[in-house]
Amino acid sequence: MRDVIGWEEDARVPTAGFDYDALDQSLGWSEPELPEREASTADFSSALIKVLYWISSTPNIKWAGARACALLAYLDGVNAPHGRDTLARIAREAGLTRAALSKSLVALRDELGMQLWCGKRAGSREVFRQAQHESVRRNTHSSQKPKQRQGELGLG
Repeated sequence: MRDVIGWEEDARVPTAGFDYDALDQSLGWSEPELPEREASTADFSSALIKVLYWISSTPNIKWAGARACALLAYLDGVNAPHGRDTLARIAREAGLTRAALSKSLVALRDELGMQLWCGKRAGSREVFRQAQHESVRRNTHSSQKPKQRQGELGLG
C-alpha cells in the first residue's frame, strides 16, 4: 500500500494508503490487464478524430471548451493550466453542472470502448444501480427516510 492523492470537494488530500486495487479485485471489479501493442498512425488518427468530434459535437462553444478542459483534467490534472484541474472548477467557470460534465466524459469513455477512469468504473454503474433498487425494495433508501431537524440533532 502506498499513499496517493485523493479528492475532497475541490482540494487534493492524501489518502490513508488503503489498497483500493486489492478491494476492487476481490469484488471482481478490476479490469483485465491487456498486453501492450503498438498503434499505427491510422489508429491514432482515428482515436484523435473521435475525441475531437466528441469535444466539438455540442453547438455551445462553452460546452466544447469545458469538455476539452475536463478531459485534460482527468488525463493530466496536475498540469492543467488556469486551475482547471477538477470538474467542479471547470463546470463553474463554464456555467455548467459537474454532473453534466462527468456524464459527458462517461459517454466519451463508452464511445471509445476504453477506460478513462472518470466517474464510476465500468461495472460499478450496474452494481450501484442494483444496490439502489434493493434499498428501495427494503425501504432503507435515504430518500425514504425523513430528514432530521437541527433541534433533533442538538444543533439548534
